[in-house]
Amino acid sequence: MKLVWLQDLLAVAETGSLSKAATLRHSSQSALSRRIQAFEQWLDVGLIDRSANPIRLTPVARRFLPQLQALTSDAEQIRIRMQSENRGATRLVLATQHSLTITRLPHLFEKLSRVPSLNVDLRVLSEDYEQCLSAFLRGEADLLMCMEDQDGSTSIELPGAERLYLGEEKFVPISVAGPGGKPLHKLGGKDPFRLLAFPADSFVGRSLYRRGLNCLYHEHRIQIVNESHFLAGIKEMAIAGLGAAWLPESMVRREIDTGQLVLLKGELRSISLPIALYAHPQVLGSAATLRVWEALSE
Repeated sequence: MKLVWLQDLLAVAETGSLSKAATLRHSSQSALSRRIQAFEQWLDVGLIDRSANPIRLTPVARRFLPQLQALTSDAEQIRIRMQSENRGATRLVLATQHSLTITRLPHLFEKLSRVPSLNVDLRVLSEDYEQCLSAFLRGEADLLMCMEDQDGSTSIELPGAERLYLGEEKFVPISVAGPGGKPLHKLGGKDPFRLLAFPADSFVGRSLYRRGLNCLYHEHRIQIVNESHFLAGIKEMAIAGLGAAWLPESMVRREIDTGQLVLLKGELRSISLPIALYAHPQVLGSAATLRVWEALSE
């Protein structure tokens, strides 16, 4: 079996068209068709229902599609890891929350780049808190950068793991500026307070709720306009005037300074959450990866 066969089939599954898949794979349609036929002959299984219009994968191919995708991904990761090791690079996987990918990850990359003796290939896994934590605990991520709740409920219980405090993420309540530079959305008006919120079951949503938003919901008329995990999307909706939101101050500082966004005050408090970087015990067992951790700790 050839990896190119898997990649061709996944391209057909993605596009639903041999011609579009060929374009995606930078191949001629006839060459791609021949490779898929070779794959079918090797498996002794039909993979594409060519009688359908548009064409589609056969039922057995659709059923095994997740395993084929995982197999392709694993093969690519092995290739990348072998190439990294061959050139003496230290390959690490960092799991981090979506929000920190925007606000903190660039600084982490910059810090590593300032140490010329380090040759690091850093793969970033950007997911929700629970998924990042699960990947770290299973050993699928070498490093974990995450926000923590100050009550200690999010401390990482993993023997041998190291923790590095990175500061705090300060979430501030903001609204787009209205007439006269005043916030367009504010409490106490005749209309409900329009809020761009985080899902209640998300880490940030739970943390904000415990730190004051629960009182806000109970004491005022609140209209949830949109719920999203993605800070960049919430920020754009806030700038468009769709509602108020709590966002990391570092992410909206420029818009606040220019007057495009306005800080909301009064009952709407800022909320700070600690940020920590964790190293899995497996990282500290290698001299090369230990040097990376020591560089980040300085």
